[in-house]
Amino acid sequence: MSIQVCAAEVLRVAIDGGIQVPKEEINDILKSVKRKIDGRGAVDGETELQKLILEAQTEISTQAKINAAIKKRNALINARVYGKVMTALKSDPDNPQRVLSAIMVGDAKRGLLSVDAQQKAILLEHAGGLVAELKKHDNLDIFKSGDLDGKIYQEMFDGLGSSGNKEARQIAEAIQKVQNRMLKRKNRGGAAIRELSNYVVRQNHDPLLLRGKGLEQDKADWINFVKERIDTKKTYMNKPEDMSEDEFLGNMYDNLVSGNHMKADGIYGQDGSLDPLGGYKGYANLAKKMSAERLIHFKNGESAFQYANKYSRQPLREAVYSGLGHDAQSIGLIETFGTNPKAMFDRILKDAPMPLKSKPKLFEKFSERTLRNQFAELDGTTRAIGAGVPILGTSVTWSGIASGLRALQAMSKLGMATISSFSDIATKAAFINSNTERGVFGAYAVALRDTFKIFNSEEQKELALLLNIGVENELAEIHSRFSANDSAPGQISKAQQTFFKLNGMQWWNHTQKVGVARMLAADLANYSKKDFSQIPPATQKLLGLYNIGETEWPLFRDLELTMADGRQYLTTDVIDSIDNQKIDPIIRDLRGTLDVTDDMRQQYKDELRTKIASYYSDSADTAIPTPGARERAIMNQGTERGTVLGEAVRMMMQLKGFPITYVTKGIGRQLESGGKLGVAKMMLGTTAMGYISVATKDILKGKEPQEVFSDDFSKSKDAFIRAFTQGGGAGIYGDFIFGEFNRYGQSPLETFAGPTLGTAGDILKLYAKFRDGDDAAGNAAQLMLRNTPYMNLFYGKLAVDYLFAYELTEFVNPGYFKRMERRMKKDTDQEFYFPPSQYVK
Repeated sequence: MSIQVCAAEVLRVAIDGGIQVPKEEINDILKSVKRKIDGRGAVDGETELQKLILEAQTEISTQAKINAAIKKRNALINARVYGKVMTALKSDPDNPQRVLSAIMVGDAKRGLLSVDAQQKAILLEHAGGLVAELKKHDNLDIFKSGDLDGKIYQEMFDGLGSSGNKEARQIAEAIQKVQNRMLKRKNRGGAAIRELSNYVVRQNHDPLLLRGKGLEQDKADWINFVKERIDTKKTYMNKPEDMSEDEFLGNMYDNLVSGNHMKADGIYGQDGSLDPLGGYKGYANLAKKMSAERLIHFKNGESAFQYANKYSRQPLREAVYSGLGHDAQSIGLIETFGTNPKAMFDRILKDAPMPLKSKPKLFEKFSERTLRNQFAELDGTTRAIGAGVPILGTSVTWSGIASGLRALQAMSKLGMATISSFSDIATKAAFINSNTERGVFGAYAVALRDTFKIFNSEEQKELALLLNIGVENELAEIHSRFSANDSAPGQISKAQQTFFKLNGMQWWNHTQKVGVARMLAADLANYSKKDFSQIPPATQKLLGLYNIGETEWPLFRDLELTMADGRQYLTTDVIDSIDNQKIDPIIRDLRGTLDVTDDMRQQYKDELRTKIASYYSDSADTAIPTPGARERAIMNQGTERGTVLGEAVRMMMQLKGFPITYVTKGIGRQLESGGKLGVAKMMLGTTAMGYISVATKDILKGKEPQEVFSDDFSKSKDAFIRAFTQGGGAGIYGDFIFGEFNRYGQSPLETFAGPTLGTAGDILKLYAKFRDGDDAAGNAAQLMLRNTPYMNLFYGKLAVDYLFAYELTEFVNPGYFKRMERRMKKDTDQEFYFPPSQYVK
């Protein structure tokens, strides 16, 4: 049968099915037909050939009808999304930027159920579900150890029971259960993805490991390694006929080292599959079946595991968490911006300021760049990293060096981060005071109680999971408050994770945040039997910011809320038990329909769970200031990792996450909830806690605390400024501004540039001294001590100083401590309990 006849047959089948197929797409269809025939092997006779062609064409016709239905559904979804956003913009026609920003990253006046809050809530809810499922069979520790990773790959890829290991099967079932929940939610939101067989986890492709030394041989090695382990039939399904296998795999390689696969709106999504968020543009995409055909199909679980070991730094538990995070990111975007979020955002960004054209001053204030920077945090642009160009002859890139240096600075500067975080007590108390019925003293009582209460009973651990707090520590051990906003390479990343355990920050954050969520959940359970109008006004207002009001409140009235500790808490898991008869009337009103389907009910429950989860997690991140997408947008300025500008920005913004968050979430939220008086009370509290922090650190260094009410007013003023700065916004960065780091000749510009660039300046000064023949031994010793990881951990610093550091300093710089003690007495009226000058030789 000729190509012309074949094309005519395809058109005839399409016309008979009522489907319009553009002529320019005929070749794509013919290629698909040929693959169908090739897959059947040898064909005997013209009749059999025609039969196979018609069979392939019938399949194409069926798939085309499915595609048409999907396009129609997506058009309705996107029309609804566009209308909803534009209606929101009309609520404040003079300030569309703030409204759109509120939709993406939250605003204490316009609403806090943002895309950012939803993405985090969805991730924590499902990750918490996974941890809870693993704990049912006591498999969490086994999963975290990584000892069964190979067998779990086998179970998930080759079929349950294939490994013969009971624990591996149970873990695989738990992972698949959560993955399928997220997949179904994506489909309800507008994706079109089948349940994936032969799938373990969204494969992590580390650009640094893929690129190796940056030589052409590294690409060839990757291609050869992959070719031995893939299912060729499935992997080459979409390979153009005129492209060789090596060229096809080479294009995959180029995409992976660019980091594009990490973006939720990139070409490839989920597990390296063709992006389900993309628009459906003709048969070319239809032939590729946008229902998540994976980029790489491995032969079996062992092959997938071998690839993960060679080209990924992540153990399976972190890969699972990362995959859930990518899915949560996608869900948050498609539920707010439709099936093609980037295209929808661009359209809205173009249309939003149009009403301001008649108001030139307001039109000029509209900042498209600010909004694009925020969206870049939501779709992963600022986290999508190519490996960059390796330094010649090595596997190291400048971006890898930069992120490693930032990690080293964090480990050498943040040993007392927990002590510096005492001001969290004040921000937490201010949040409680402004958003619940508790007074100032009651709020501080709750904040302090949580500090000294150890949440280590099994009931409390279970509650923390149900509240979706601290889940990241169980699976990925990610620390977001003070570490650099990137990921350091290999062993440095692991060392940094260990460091934040040892310095107490992981425990501090978990304890404080669980305390906030636990209090809010207990309050809601207590109020659940009341009418919404009877809830304290401050709590009503806060619930309203997450779109929880009189309509939703009666749904919680008859739920069983008693937890394992015998107390009542409103947790997200009880929402699935809400009677459909209560939900259906709400859905009819919202959608304007009489026909309520199971998908509609589940979608409503999904959204309600996310509202409650956001209420808890976002509140905890406000009470214990933790950067979100708004703060990261300020810190990263929309730049990508691995670029010169991106790395420079990240250098400068290191350690500045807390002061930025203190202003945006602390002061900003207090102005809306507590007014100027609320801000004043919070700043008074943070200053008091700042003084306790400063005094505690002085004691841990062997010094007498500085007096606030000294006879010398100038010294009292200095002590007050230190306390105010430490607690009132500078936090950790206050150590850098007023602490030891700035006593060695750094200029204000070097201080502002951040610790890494400041240290680089110190090194250049040291080089200049050596070059000019000056005595630089003392400066070299101090530089080494200030930049040695782990040496400044708060509980060991005093011992390290007296047993080692002071001796070394005095050896290279005789008389240093006598001079330092005199200067300290003169400047701050402080003395050492045990003067170093008396103990060093």
